[in-house]
Amino acid sequence: MSVRLVITDAMWVRIEPLMPADPIRGRRWADHRRTLEAFAWKYRTCSPWRDLPDELGSFQTAHKRLIRWAV
Repeated sequence: MSVRLVITDAMWVRIEPLMPADPIRGRRWADHRRTLEAFAWKYRTCSPWRDLPDELGSFQTAHKRLIRWAV
């Protein structure tokens, strides 16, 4: 299944500097752009997190990141 992406390259150039850097210790962040696409897909389709397409990464990662960043 092909996923329609909504974040264009021009948009990403403006958004990327606002994303957090990788931590000095611990694991690296998953790809920020793919995670933002997962957020957009979830709210555009009104689907449950478990239905997130594989192309957008793990639904657990996307959901946890949304919860972490929303606080």
